[in-house]
Amino acid sequence: MGLVSDMWKHTKRSIEDVPTWIGFDKLLDYYNQSSTDEHKKIFCALFETGGRVSEVIQLKKEMFEWNAEALNILKMSVLKYRKHKTRDVLIPRDDLDPLVEDLISFVEDCKTEYLFPRRTPLTGALIPDKHASRTWMYLKVREISDDLWDHWFRAMRASYFVYVRKFDPFDLQEWFEWKSMDMAGHYVKVTQREIADKLGIKNIPGKQIILSRPAKEITSIPSPPKTKPEVEQKEEEDWRELMKEVM
Repeated sequence: MGLVSDMWKHTKRSIEDVPTWIGFDKLLDYYNQSSTDEHKKIFCALFETGGRVSEVIQLKKEMFEWNAEALNILKMSVLKYRKHKTRDVLIPRDDLDPLVEDLISFVEDCKTEYLFPRRTPLTGALIPDKHASRTWMYLKVREISDDLWDHWFRAMRASYFVYVRKFDPFDLQEWFEWKSMDMAGHYVKVTQREIADKLGIKNIPGKQIILSRPAKEITSIPSPPKTKPEVEQKEEEDWRELMKEVM
């Protein structure tokens, strides 16, 4: 019951709990906490694709193509639509994406059909033609750090695109294949602090004194609004599926 209760607590987290862009140093600190290559592969795949766990576990080696400029993941499943939908995940190979090279290396070393193959419960033997379960990946993420959970990677990837790649809402919607602009709006929003900086106001009346910093030094984006019906629905759906696998 302790395991189930602990899983429930972390499954109920959402984008509200994700800090804004934490920077490469902190991101790589979490990555380097990974105790095995399997954990690192999970970290890379979740962050680089921005995919849901249920989408990432379906990744196959044959879906990955790359050249000197970019990695392209072809026809990755998008599971929030009524009809089957896929997206091509284009990721540049440059210094602004520090984990893409590791992800390519993991794909090169993959000897099974799925990037995350299923294992038998008792012996741990590989079942190469079946993918891992969501429960397995949830638990592996928790083994990296208690700070992390499945949606942390998806929200952090969106924050990364806003802060590092300067994506606007239309760019985010296109890259993630979101159904509407609502989710993109959670991540792209001008704050009063940013407006004050543009107006040359260092101290906002009625607020704690904060010295203005150059835009390139700003290390966070604003928190998303409190309303999140789509995210809450997704969390509840994930929990129901998770319980089926646990019970």
